[in-house]
Amino acid sequence: MELWHCTCRLHDGHEIAPDPATIGAAVRLVLAVGLPRGLVIFCVVDDHLHTLLASDRDAAAETMRRLQVAFARHADLPAAFEAPRFKRIADREHLWRTVPYILRQTHRLQPPTEPFWEGSAAPDLAGLRWPGRPLRERLLRHLPELREEAVFHWLGAGSDVVSGWGDQIPREQLAVLARAAAAAFAIPTVRAGGALGQLAIRAACRAVSHEVPTILLATTLGIAPRAALAGRTAQVDPDAVGAVLRQAWLRVAWERTRRILDPDALRSAAGWR
Repeated sequence: MELWHCTCRLHDGHEIAPDPATIGAAVRLVLAVGLPRGLVIFCVVDDHLHTLLASDRDAAAETMRRLQVAFARHADLPAAFEAPRFKRIADREHLWRTVPYILRQTHRLQPPTEPFWEGSAAPDLAGLRWPGRPLRERLLRHLPELREEAVFHWLGAGSDVVSGWGDQIPREQLAVLARAAAAAFAIPTVRAGGALGQLAIRAACRAVSHEVPTILLATTLGIAPRAALAGRTAQVDPDAVGAVLRQAWLRVAWERTRRILDPDALRSAAGWR
């Protein structure tokens, strides 16, 4: 099976997804169009879109055409796309260079010290986003020696990000739960409705420690107590719960790092005024 690195850019340098809400919508469009058509990885960044497609050249061109149509219909873009560009992956070495190149494009949008990478396939490859979970297996077909640690190394994330992220979320970390659950399903909030919103709520409820009172869990998610109680006993895909847990602990690690790096906190710790 051929692999094609495809890119398309908006005219005049306009941004495709300038904020977190539109990045999530863009990701949902890419996954909806690309997953049935050989999508392996992707990145939405600045004014352009990168995809890696497992298909022949004609099928790759059709996939990019469908993506452009989908964005034109469902995203409020300020300009049209230019004609897409295609580069065939020549060999394994070329693929090893291309994968991190695509994933690292997120650093054009945000500093590397804020490792959420929402616009790329990195969350899908690392089990942080449930709708894109097939991408990990697809990439492993072409790079069977790839390890999860390599993905984080490419993105500049340290071991503190991944340590303990299978643990249930305790009461003192509930502040990150709603954002983590929404990110795990690429939706604006857990109350977005639809099948993904319902699954996000159930997964979030299952991710929380049993020591957290149900009424507090309901308040945190902005749902009714009976919905939180039902979520705690529901049967949920373990990968969905795992995605919420990983998103939550990622945010805990980032908040810890942000506090350490905050200039005011550093001055206070050093006794400076």
